Amino acid sequence: MAAVALLASAAVARGDDTWRATEFSAGISPGCSITDIVSGPDGNLWFAEYANQAVGRITPAGVVTEFRLPAHPEVGGYGFVGGIAAGPDGNLWFVRRNGLVGRITPQGAITEFRDGITGFTADATTTELPNDITAGPDGALWFTEPDGVIGRTTTSGAVTEFRDGIQTYFMSELGTLAGIAPGPDGNLWFTDPQGLVGRITPSGAVTEFSAGISANSVPAYITAGPDGNLWFTELYGGRVARITTQGAVTEYAAGITANSAPSGIGRGPDGNVWFAERQGRIGRITPQGAVSEFASGVTSNPTAVATGPDRALWYSESERVGRLAPAGTPGAVAPATLPRLVLGRLRGLSLTVTASQLSTLTARSGRHRLRVALRAGRNTVRLPAWLVTAARGRRGITLTVTNRAGRTGRATLRIRT
Repeated sequence: MAAVALLASAAVARGDDTWRATEFSAGISPGCSITDIVSGPDGNLWFAEYANQAVGRITPAGVVTEFRLPAHPEVGGYGFVGGIAAGPDGNLWFVRRNGLVGRITPQGAITEFRDGITGFTADATTTELPNDITAGPDGALWFTEPDGVIGRTTTSGAVTEFRDGIQTYFMSELGTLAGIAPGPDGNLWFTDPQGLVGRITPSGAVTEFSAGISANSVPAYITAGPDGNLWFTELYGGRVARITTQGAVTEYAAGITANSAPSGIGRGPDGNVWFAERQGRIGRITPQGAVSEFASGVTSNPTAVATGPDRALWYSESERVGRLAPAGTPGAVAPATLPRLVLGRLRGLSLTVTASQLSTLTARSGRHRLRVALRAGRNTVRLPAWLVTAARGRRGITLTVTNRAGRTGRATLRIRT
């Protein structure tokens, strides 16, 4: 058995600072209260409609489709949708405030899971239930429960919950645990609105950090930055903060409008960190802490951000989805995302490969050639001996993956014995 490492690089998009917003509302239900947005494996953006109890899909050209989620009257009316994330299985995953984790395929087929999630009771308030979700480094989905629990679900719906080491607060109006994101250290990182940032290993060991976080700042959402650190927003503090994987915190307020309520945060198309300000702006912060704010064309209260397949910055508002891009960038493009590839473990010559869309994997070394058709989801690929030999070399071997639109992505495969 050997471990495999996939090392990929992508060009950083560069543009001027004259960014313009285009917003879309056609097809989005009034009053739906969009809480989160993510780039999907199908070349579209997907968003969570909290009050509408639905999941929405928007193409880069702005065409919206909504998918209503099943009603569950037996567990009360708390079916509100919180976070949404792209899963390692080529589907989208979401959490609902009635104690459910759900999966929706790019075609709109919905499956929901409840077994193993203990945060829900029939008379629960919304501060006790699943809040945010992300894909972890272990091929599972991880989610926060504001009652001081972190959940992990496999793509087949088997749930494990972790409580040990997580601080809880009896009868708190803020609840505990908000955002969650994978870190560059192979762990998951989460925020606690009471003033903490936490780290949880894939095996469930928790460490929490509070030094350097201002009192009453309400840490909200968190993301991995381009600099090997984690970045999070402070909803009440009007700040964005950086935390190293060792737990050292630096807060930034200069350039951020007072009382702007920074919320959702993510890595942008230009290699910087971007964040939504609920008072009508989109913010950008460089790894050095320089802040820019963009308000032109932003008409409401942004809640979350995501980099789209068109290399634009997409954001959600209560009843709209917006696209922010440098002036002169085409406003509508055909979906053409690079394929996403996740490698498992090599057993003999058999390698597990998870592809986020139908694609082709190719490699070559001298006169040798490999071409494998991949289906969406999990694949078992039998590698030829020459490729394993080449991948054990100091430089590894280049893999090329081609999606259905003909666009290619490259990565280096190295095998460590």
